[in-house]
Amino acid sequence: MKHFAFHGLWLFCCWPMLGGCAAIWGSVHLLEANKAVTVAQEAQTTPLTSYEYTMAQQYLQESWERYNRSDYRASVELAKLAGEWAEKASQQTTGNPDGPEEP
Repeated sequence: MKHFAFHGLWLFCCWPMLGGCAAIWGSVHLLEANKAVTVAQEAQTTPLTSYEYTMAQQYLQESWERYNRSDYRASVELAKLAGEWAEKASQQTTGNPDGPEEP
């Protein structure tokens, strides 16, 4: 009985802190996507990548909107898509399938 009471107490005390994990992961993915979009923006020199770059920007903007409405799961998925589109834009700009070269 004591064993069950301990786990119940632990769950009751720690449950509010576990809810913050989604917000933290959402922030991490948003920051990574933001960095990828910034790299793609800096590397963009031709209009050939404008579609990919625009898609990355739009997914990032929607991701921030979902994050602000506390829809963290959708925010993470949209941030991942923004990062993927930003990578595509960077790859087309540099002509390197592995992505932009680091200085």
